[in-house]
Amino acid sequence: MRPENTPQEGSSEPLLTVDEAAAIVGLSPFTLDGYRAQGRGPEHRSVDGRVAYRRSDLEAWIAETDGLLTTAEAAKLVGFSESHFRNLRTYGTGPAFIKLKGQRGPHRVFYRPNDVIAWRDAR
Repeated sequence: MRPENTPQEGSSEPLLTVDEAAAIVGLSPFTLDGYRAQGRGPEHRSVDGRVAYRRSDLEAWIAETDGLLTTAEAAKLVGFSESHFRNLRTYGTGPAFIKLKGQRGPHRVFYRPNDVIAWRDAR
């Protein structure tokens, strides 16, 4: 077992490298690094100066974000600009949205596609 894959103290679950984690979540390592720098993405750890992920954290993040739309994607779906769509959310007149725990920055708000479509069709 490679040193970076040895289980973290108190856990029998092996830790994964950025490359391995990226392959599991279906992103490039560069994108995963960017998410981490922005305070988004799956939970990670620093072990001996290296970034590491647990498979269970990756799977939880996938389950939480699977199929969700960003503000830009939701705005495009209804034919609005992103800023107009963001204003609708601010005034409470847009579709239902969710904020993911642990997400920071501009990409913490997500929309379920069905909520956006239902909101669009009701207008």
